[in-house]
Amino acid sequence: MAISITHSFVSVIADDPAAASAGQVTPSNWNDAHVVSGIRPLLPADVIYYVNSATGSDSNVGTSGAPFLTFLHAWNTVCAFDLNGRTATIQLQDSVVDYDPVNVGGLLSPGNTLATPLNGQMIVQGNAGDFTKVTIGATTDSSTCFTLGIQCNSQVIFQNLTFTDNAAATFCALVASINQNLITLHSTNFVLNPVNASVGVWAAGQTSITVETDLQVAGDTDKFFLSESLSTLGINLDTLTLVGTPAYAVGFLAADTDSQIVINHIGSIVGTATGPRYNIDPTSLLQSQVTISSLPGDADGVADSLERLSIPEGPYTVATLPVAATFMKGWQAYVTDALSPTFLGTLTGGSSTVTRVVCTGSAWVPG
Repeated sequence: MAISITHSFVSVIADDPAAASAGQVTPSNWNDAHVVSGIRPLLPADVIYYVNSATGSDSNVGTSGAPFLTFLHAWNTVCAFDLNGRTATIQLQDSVVDYDPVNVGGLLSPGNTLATPLNGQMIVQGNAGDFTKVTIGATTDSSTCFTLGIQCNSQVIFQNLTFTDNAAATFCALVASINQNLITLHSTNFVLNPVNASVGVWAAGQTSITVETDLQVAGDTDKFFLSESLSTLGINLDTLTLVGTPAYAVGFLAADTDSQIVINHIGSIVGTATGPRYNIDPTSLLQSQVTISSLPGDADGVADSLERLSIPEGPYTVATLPVAATFMKGWQAYVTDALSPTFLGTLTGGSSTVTRVVCTGSAWVPG
């Protein structure tokens, strides 16, 4: 590999692009000072680095036959490059259990303060067939599994992984992003030790986090999803699985300080949970394309009348309409089994009339 330096940036010209894409591109003679100062070699091609905590070595080159030992070393190796619009993948091989929290930007988690990925896409993935085979966890009190604390100008994708917290922690956000970042969680499993973890997924500081495909959740927490400080948290799931009846002290969903949570799709919810379904402050927004009453929890939560919550229009039967609540005033839907409906009259089911209905805040009436 030839490295040419021009003014304040470094470009990398790969002698063998195939070797680069196989994971054999390793920056040499580069240290944290170069990364922090913004001087990085350009990644010449998409690359995959492998990690195996049983057979690897951080002295290896990171190929499937010569994997790294630790996730942290693989992350540092990727972040020594300017990704140059390309994709860098870290493949955590089966049985990898990395209990060193990744703390990018020096916020929240003590130690392991790493550089940020720059100008591309970072994928961290485990076993596509069984997301319990690879675990990333927090070891210390007041720590996170993964924190992206400064703007990185890259998309970070986690897929087919388990995140868990330290049993002794008094505060833990399993995945946290602060300061205008873009994170996607695809087919992930969260195991929270009861009472210790305060947040499962936390978006703050104009961050966008999207949770896709499948999500499995175990353990109690104050709030599983938290969006705050001008952030957006998107949910688009085929299956949401709740293990062992998790309890949410504040709410499964929480948003404050001009933030929003947008639920585009949840195909099915397996299992049950207790506690409020949501806690949305007057400056924030919860929008849902699924029935709010079907979300994890066994009680409605706090949502000021300024909150614009929504449901699919239908079809419903009278019996399957969500329970009316004050914040739902003005919601509209339609039912297919109304009995002799009259405008703003009493809504009764059991027949076959299709009619539009509106929520008054305390009841559904034909409208």
